[in-house]
Amino acid sequence: MDNRRVKSRLPGLGGGRLILLTGVLLFACMLTSLVILSKALQNPAQFDEFYTGLLIFNTLGLLALVILIGLNIRSLINQARERIAGARLTVRMVTMFAILSVTPVLILYYFSLDFLYRGIDSWFDLRVEQALDDSLELSRLGLEERMKELLRQSEEMAEEIARTPDASIPLEVDRLRTRSGADELTVITRQGIIIGSSSANPDNLVPESPDDSVLFQVLQGNSYIGMDTIRNAGLSFRVVVNLPSYAFGVGPRILHALYPVTERVNELAQSVQSAFTQYEELSYLREQLKLSFVLILTMVFLFSMFSAVWAAFYSARKLVAPIRDLAEGTKSVAEGDYHTRLRVPGGRPGTVVVRCAGAGCG
Repeated sequence: MDNRRVKSRLPGLGGGRLILLTGVLLFACMLTSLVILSKALQNPAQFDEFYTGLLIFNTLGLLALVILIGLNIRSLINQARERIAGARLTVRMVTMFAILSVTPVLILYYFSLDFLYRGIDSWFDLRVEQALDDSLELSRLGLEERMKELLRQSEEMAEEIARTPDASIPLEVDRLRTRSGADELTVITRQGIIIGSSSANPDNLVPESPDDSVLFQVLQGNSYIGMDTIRNAGLSFRVVVNLPSYAFGVGPRILHALYPVTERVNELAQSVQSAFTQYEELSYLREQLKLSFVLILTMVFLFSMFSAVWAAFYSARKLVAPIRDLAEGTKSVAEGDYHTRLRVPGGRPGTVVVRCAGAGCG
């Protein structure tokens, strides 16, 4: 007697060892890639270097999972239409496993997405933004008040110098500089000739001169005040005003004054400006941050969902296989073939029934 074994007519695409090994390898690679992608997002120095490549790799991995699932669905639909034994039961088990595994992941994804949006938006609290704006405005108002005071003081000194004889101007300039606390005072003509100058730094032999644009503005009858970086002095208040003309035949003269900016004021102003600039940069990148985090979260969700669906196909086929083989053996006996022997897989539910049926057929 020839003993024939029943072979499955339900060739599960996810049932072979090669397919299982491929799926597990793909799962491990994608999981490792997602972990690296998350680390790269946390490290700005590596973000640009790894983000695009990892994103493409994970997209290809998801596409491969979709293809595997699609092939399984197509095969299962064809087998159900052909009424192959165990096909309908496999459909029901796959559906049940998929719903049980995907539903918790979907709920977790929804709440994670909500918390993500709320978390990023909380970084940009309107009260914090308003506080930064107020701090910056307060710093500007403080500087403006100081600059107005220095401008008024310089104009008063210009009045005093204008009433001083030319021979006494150098001494008067030195006295006014000491009294006002300026770093440097210089009286110059329209042609740039120095009439008198005084500096708090004895090593400064050549006085600082204003730019041509500043001189042009002053010669138009306007005063100038601003914060400029001065050579060997750092940030200073620069004031340039016209001297009144009280003597006949005296050409236009200009008073150029440099006042120090205290180190503490300079540090505070730079700190406020730096914080405001950083906040504006983050605010500008807020939508990009949301997009990046949502993209990674969606990748993880799709990876988990597709992996669960593929695992549902594999598990359902493995569980239904003994019942499918039993149905094939029963069909053989009904057709009068009493020499068919059933495969007896071990370690799966339903194998006891198959063993008993196999013994009866033999």
